[in-house]
Amino acid sequence: MGKRLGDIVLCCSVFLPLLGRLFFPRVRDKAAISLSASFSDPQMLGIYVLLLYLIYRILCKPATLVRACVWPLWPLMTMVIVAVATSLTSSFPLFSLWRSIETATVLLWGTLVLGRVREEGTPTVFFTTFYVMSGLMLGSVLAALWLDPKNAWMVEETGVQRLSVQSSFVMMGAYLIGPIAALLSLAAFVRFVLSSRPQYLLVCGLLLWLAYASRSRTGFVVLVAGLLVCSLYLFRISGRSTKTGLFLLGLTTLVAGIMALNTDFTSALIHAFTRGQDEANIVGLDGRVSIWSLAIKAFQQSPILGSGYGTYPIWIGSSGHFHNMFIELMVTTGLAGLIPAFIILAGLLWSLLRLFCSTPPRSIARQILALDALLMGTAAVLANQTTAGAAYYSWELIALVLLLTALPVILQPAKSRGRAAKNPVRRVERFIPMVPPGRSAAYWGSRL
Repeated sequence: MGKRLGDIVLCCSVFLPLLGRLFFPRVRDKAAISLSASFSDPQMLGIYVLLLYLIYRILCKPATLVRACVWPLWPLMTMVIVAVATSLTSSFPLFSLWRSIETATVLLWGTLVLGRVREEGTPTVFFTTFYVMSGLMLGSVLAALWLDPKNAWMVEETGVQRLSVQSSFVMMGAYLIGPIAALLSLAAFVRFVLSSRPQYLLVCGLLLWLAYASRSRTGFVVLVAGLLVCSLYLFRISGRSTKTGLFLLGLTTLVAGIMALNTDFTSALIHAFTRGQDEANIVGLDGRVSIWSLAIKAFQQSPILGSGYGTYPIWIGSSGHFHNMFIELMVTTGLAGLIPAFIILAGLLWSLLRLFCSTPPRSIARQILALDALLMGTAAVLANQTTAGAAYYSWELIALVLLLTALPVILQPAKSRGRAAKNPVRRVERFIPMVPPGRSAAYWGSRL
């Protein structure tokens, strides 16, 4: 019980800076950053507290640091080292250094999680706690909708209203609400199919509404891709294919029927996905293509170490980032930081492919664990193609590091079963019968 509680505290601790930024919103001024100002920054103050806690945990087991030098965390460690090095040439060196410390803190957290997951043989506690903390973030959005509805909605130039909270006590954009709600709704759907508990279906419906209200195209893509991945996996589980097929057939029939009978609903659905923008804007990915073109030109100015971690050599509009994790790292850390990021992506995709192609386990708990990993991987990979979240400390980076530490352990049972199938008899023990009364063991041993 003590270790389990410690795992829960460990997983919750990494959200502390994120909650500080969420509940005490504050815009950072790169030019006015100083050491004294960091203690009034809620996110940096959370980083300091988290760092002290992680250092205490590491001092209890100093060998934990060795795990940062091995797979799957060594590419992230390399990226952190490069990020620190870029602060020497950055136009805002202290800001780049602070962002590096934030990412390094998640790396230290990952080494502790990796050790605990390997000791326990399952990341279930960490996955569950991650979902609970993500649900807490969405709960703050619902609270803002109730307490401060005027600042909970954002109206775009096209007239589309989106759920994007910018109140005085909660700040959470639609770009984050959408993917989180999509991931949690799919996790609830999986638990409904495997455990047949109706409360999960109610939770799934609420989360789907949040994903729809955010009007996040990234959230829509994560939802559709995640539903496809988990459905294909569920079809391969004995006894679950019929239930999954009936649910998907009913959902498809319902949506198709409403779209055929109600043209207003179809128009509203298309308007929600496109957010009322014209074809040129949609083809240009809402201005992302033009930003990426500028990023390539900026990369050519400093291709090795980039412009400095978290700083930009050009003006990229009010968005404040390049809307892609790899383009963000390409510009800010150069090739030195981009190559480790590609190694992380390649390793992650390979592990997810192996997990998807492996035989589904018989245990429901293991089935849920495998599906959680597949869904989290789908969300992490797709979300970072349109946002730059995982390039820095963020919900996306926490999910990515947790997935990297959990996948080797999740794949281990399948690997062991594969070895057992290839070589079922590894050692044959000599059979010695029970010694009958009146005869010594030496007597019967000499006759065998």
